[in-house]
Amino acid sequence: MKQFMLPEEPTFAYCTPTKPETCANAIHDLEEFLEIEGPYDGIIGFSLGANFALSWMINKIQKNGNCGQLPFKVGIFFSTADRLLECKETPEKFVAPWNPVEIDGIIDIPTAHIWGTADSHRANSQLASLACDEDNRSIFVHDRGHEVPISAENVISAAKVINRAIARAQGFN
Repeated sequence: MKQFMLPEEPTFAYCTPTKPETCANAIHDLEEFLEIEGPYDGIIGFSLGANFALSWMINKIQKNGNCGQLPFKVGIFFSTADRLLECKETPEKFVAPWNPVEIDGIIDIPTAHIWGTADSHRANSQLASLACDEDNRSIFVHDRGHEVPISAENVISAAKVINRAIARAQGFN
């Protein structure tokens, strides 16, 4: 984003992973919002938003024991930016990367994962996708970087994995 912005131009994010209290506040805000406004058919996230949504879902499943407690039927994730984070009870211990073995396939709702081969975070995107059940997970890897696909060919391919996830959520395999 730096090439598109002035140095002093503000940016916005749900939280700053290096500041645990901001993550704890963002989790609280998301849970409160979902309790009041939810449930929703799906959740979609890009970069930190994808990381945040997936991390929240994993923590919710760990806390409640199953995906039946999630307020979503489908998840769509673009370019997950970082390792998925375990939400600790105390803010000062909040940010701790999950051990991938502990969360392998834990999310069993249908999901679509889209990232680029030139994305510096591609390993994190791939690792994050493994938290989702293999039978309900659709993946498209495009030839670009940390971005939502924009070329006609890549948009069509991304739409296919998104449609597959939505169809699975609706019960059409």
